[in-house]
Amino acid sequence: MSANTPSSQFQERRHSHKLRVLYPDASEHLHEVFHRYPVWGGTSVDFIALRAIHERYRGLTSQEVRTLVKAAARLHCVPVTVSELVA
Repeated sequence: MSANTPSSQFQERRHSHKLRVLYPDASEHLHEVFHRYPVWGGTSVDFIALRAIHERYRGLTSQEVRTLVKAAARLHCVPVTVSELVA
């Protein structure tokens, strides 16, 4: 089958539909974490953001939590290094 056939042109390339649904709420939830508190009592904002999302969405895997935090951080222009942290 050719790559330019109509059925392959509209194939969904994203795989995390569950995260796409949660993203707007997660991003809003993290807004205050990212913008009001750069350091929480000596704890990095990365860790606080991971914990906040993990506690809000208990059914997510650690990888899904990291994906949401990284996406929200990009929206809020906050550099985070969550790839090294475990939620």
